[in-house]
Amino acid sequence: MTRLRCARCGADLTTDLVEIPLPDWRAPERPEDVHPLMPPGTYAVDPRGVSTRPHGTVVVNPADAVGLREHDDAMRLSGCCRRDGLDGPNQLCASCGAEVATLQDDCWVDWSTLRFESTAVLHAEATPTTDIHQGEQHMVDVPIAELRADLASWIARAQAGDEVVITEQGTPVARLCPVESASLVERLVRDGVLTPAKNPRTPSKSIRRIQPTPGPPISGLVGEQRR
Repeated sequence: MTRLRCARCGADLTTDLVEIPLPDWRAPERPEDVHPLMPPGTYAVDPRGVSTRPHGTVVVNPADAVGLREHDDAMRLSGCCRRDGLDGPNQLCASCGAEVATLQDDCWVDWSTLRFESTAVLHAEATPTTDIHQGEQHMVDVPIAELRADLASWIARAQAGDEVVITEQGTPVARLCPVESASLVERLVRDGVLTPAKNPRTPSKSIRRIQPTPGPPISGLVGEQRR
């Protein structure tokens, strides 16, 4: 498994991908329907460049992209209905603003593709999800890109009692855990901080409550002190 990262800042730009041979570029039977060339979760290296850029590109399914935003130059986003990608890279790294990819999804193209500039990205091994048992619960490390791709399932795991530690480039940055319904004392006992009493004592009924002795009001005493 591989994921693409920005060569400038190291931010994740795709989910986990598997390399496959470049699919056949022949036009589909219904050219009016623009479908992605690459199956989800895959990438292929194309030695051809895009537009005037001669170097090769890494082609992925647009749905597998993370951490991208559109180019600030509106001319880069031109096309008939959407983006034709003929005016240079139109996708930027959301973290640092580097030009990293070209999205082609206009109505007249044969296939929808997202092409990463080969010089703008790094190929990084996907960080495996670690699953650590803690009693009956689990503590799971998950990269932030994987969390974004399947947020609902990770929330469901947290609701079930697992503690999900979110990582960015291998560093823990946040924690997703279930909402505590137990009281503070119950949590401290559960975590071993407090130990319940073996023989809890109850107040004796024979203890006499001391009643205050009536006396002059405190305001009178304060007045005397001021004299």
